[in-house]
Amino acid sequence: MRIIKFTLALTLMAVAISASAQAWVKPYEEALRLAKTGAWPEAKAKFVEAIAARPEDSDKASQVGGSVADRRPWREGAPYSPNFGAAYATFKMAADAPDMGVRKERLTDVINRLQTLVNKGQKSEEALLFLAAAYAANDQNREAQAIQDQLNEIESGKGFKVDQEILDQTDLAALRGTTMPAGSVGDPRAGAIQPNELPRIGVGSPTGVVPPLEFKFALLIGNSKASGPDYAVNDVDLIAEALSKHAGYSVDNIVSLKDPTVAEIRAAATAISERMPDSGTITIFYAGDGMNDPQTGKDFVTGADSRENATDTMLAKSDLYAPFIAKGSSIFAFFEVDRPISPQERYFGMEIPQVGRIAQMQSNSPGERAYATISDGKPYGVYAYAMAQVLKNMRNNRVPINDFAWATFYEVRKGSNEGGGGGSQTPTLPVAISMSTTARF
Repeated sequence: MRIIKFTLALTLMAVAISASAQAWVKPYEEALRLAKTGAWPEAKAKFVEAIAARPEDSDKASQVGGSVADRRPWREGAPYSPNFGAAYATFKMAADAPDMGVRKERLTDVINRLQTLVNKGQKSEEALLFLAAAYAANDQNREAQAIQDQLNEIESGKGFKVDQEILDQTDLAALRGTTMPAGSVGDPRAGAIQPNELPRIGVGSPTGVVPPLEFKFALLIGNSKASGPDYAVNDVDLIAEALSKHAGYSVDNIVSLKDPTVAEIRAAATAISERMPDSGTITIFYAGDGMNDPQTGKDFVTGADSRENATDTMLAKSDLYAPFIAKGSSIFAFFEVDRPISPQERYFGMEIPQVGRIAQMQSNSPGERAYATISDGKPYGVYAYAMAQVLKNMRNNRVPINDFAWATFYEVRKGSNEGGGGGSQTPTLPVAISMSTTARF
């Protein structure tokens, strides 16, 4: 009798599993089909129907089948994301809202649905991304920034997983970092959001993910000793944060040096070049003291152990480039250095490399100083501060160098915070060697 009862219980369980599977599978799969056609209201209704049968999203594989013997992974182990799907469909509907009242209503629905998922600990990159975008579109900028901060803290690929098949191809491409912001070369408003437009998603958008690219590296050097400016070491931290958050540089690929010796700079450059793939990208930022030697015509930067005007204690700029030139790297170099004109009419930056793929820029024109600004009580170079602001605005893992240089030019010329800039210094545009000014870093 017990065996019969146990067998009956198993049979009833299998029937219940089958019925349950049928109850959520069909509307969910129909929602995916509708999403592919852009029928977002109908897709949302089907996602809601699936939620009624199976309420919780899951990033684990789901099993379907009418019996234990027939059990199999559903859709090759894809996540089950009806709550995210309903929110995403509503976000797409908000873009097509007939008026601002309907749009605000739909954005509020998106926010409620996605915030619920985040509060449950289901912090997928996608949920945070569209939640930040919805808050921003709803003029809740403080909330949008708080969500963006959470998004920046998630290690790429480590968050809660959602069903990628829900997303349309445009948003999917943006999430993977394959889109570029619009705008002509030299246009400081490249990629700007138009009035009443929903924030764009992904690369180039203020609420988007900027995926790190493994072939991009950075060497950041700040020398406040050996007559270098006091703010140089602060600039290193500022640029490192901007590159990692907004420009697609992995934290592991950014090397920051504060008051290093010449030997330490050499060693760091060599070590980075050995880690880099052939034809990779290296961004070099140097803030400190520099000079052009009238005897050799070469530019030199200083280390903490350098002596004033003693080039034998300095590092030749060409030696800084050399390890990367040998790897066929694309070198993007930014120098924040005072550029006084010597009695021999020489100044830092006069040396133009003859080999390599290099774009080099100066924070100021010949004869000008590199000035400082103040932010949150800390001094920063006006040029470094402007660079960080432009990277934050562009949010792109393939930054066009000429667009970046022009935008930084305008940012410096208008002045930043309390410290000046403005008419005090004029950044240079790229001097490119064997490289187009449309190249990207």
